[in-house]
Amino acid sequence: MPPRHRAVNPPAVPNEEIMEAMYVTFQGMATRANNDRPAGDRKQGYFLEFICGSIPTFNSEGGPQEAEYLFESIIKYLNTMGVPEEYWVEFAAYKFEGQASTWWKQTRRLHDVSTMTWELFEELFNERYFPQSYGNEKAMEFMGLEQGDMTMREYKAKFNDLSHFAPTLVESEHMNCFKFEKGLKNNVQKSLAALRIHVYRDLVALAISVEQDNLAYL
Repeated sequence: MPPRHRAVNPPAVPNEEIMEAMYVTFQGMATRANNDRPAGDRKQGYFLEFICGSIPTFNSEGGPQEAEYLFESIIKYLNTMGVPEEYWVEFAAYKFEGQASTWWKQTRRLHDVSTMTWELFEELFNERYFPQSYGNEKAMEFMGLEQGDMTMREYKAKFNDLSHFAPTLVESEHMNCFKFEKGLKNNVQKSLAALRIHVYRDLVALAISVEQDNLAYL
């Protein structure tokens, strides 16, 4: 009689991931309901959700770290809510206080913010709140980034955050995949190497799957 193999339970999903998935689901339901309203009401609905959310205010006293946290929080929240990008600049500026509010008032005198794109807003914000030395430090950190002891989701989040400081290293989908794969743990790299995936989203999804399979056989 062949030996019995002990059933291996799939790795438990962390509570944080469950909560995030629930949050995304509920936000998606709210967004679909909001999209059925007239345009003016939709904007007001999005705005009310935004100001009631967990996005912190920003006064620039916390330096680049505070600015980075604010920007990441706003992008994640607005993406999750499905807010049209035409509202992003106005919503983000609402969170400015103190010196940041003063800077924004000066910016409004120099630019037509009613038609300002998010790309221009991000460029102006980065010039103001991320000194070159900070950007260089983060770019160097990205160049040497490896997964190490991080989970795949932690590595992906770190990779995405730092990649903004070294855009030339990930300017194409192929380069983005190449850099991400080179930082993975060796056992995951070996599983992915022969597949030659050049779509970043697909690569991340498969890397997470490989990691989960590896954990299941521990």
